[in-house]
Amino acid sequence: ALCRLSNESMELASSNREPSLFAVAKLLETALVNLSRSDIVWRPITNHLLIVSQHPHLRMRQWGCEALTFLTKQSLQHKYDPPLEENVRLQNMLLSPLAELCAIPFPDVRQKQLDTVLHVLHTTGETLNQGWPLVLSVIGNLDADHSDILVRNAFQCLQLVFADFLPTIPYRCY
Repeated sequence: ALCRLSNESMELASSNREPSLFAVAKLLETALVNLSRSDIVWRPITNHLLIVSQHPHLRMRQWGCEALTFLTKQSLQHKYDPPLEENVRLQNMLLSPLAELCAIPFPDVRQKQLDTVLHVLHTTGETLNQGWPLVLSVIGNLDADHSDILVRNAFQCLQLVFADFLPTIPYRCY
């Protein structure tokens, strides 16, 4: 129901009307409350937030991206049973939406994505065991069209990886 309501808001935003962000905010709340049920709610909610993050209306896109990146940060800090560092499937599931943001060409989305990667490295980098390929793909997914600021942010992430996490990265990621 929240996804349908959000779709209606996106349609309004497409016609240059100010969208309601209520549904996106409630989707985020719903996901945060149900982190212990990530297997059930993660994909439907993050898939919708990825769609919102691609919207041409700036405010709508920013809210979608903010909700998705905030949810990713919170999910990686949640206490799971078994712990996140032991659950390869869960790590990949939680990091996949962050990696999928690479397909969105808007600079503001890419900036938020790299800020989130930097935050993840600072807070939960030691638990990423099998999530490194996704994190490194986000950092390395820049090209000549991206701004100097994005390149600097990606470089800052890469410096942190080399300085603090090189011994923990699987050899296949080198």
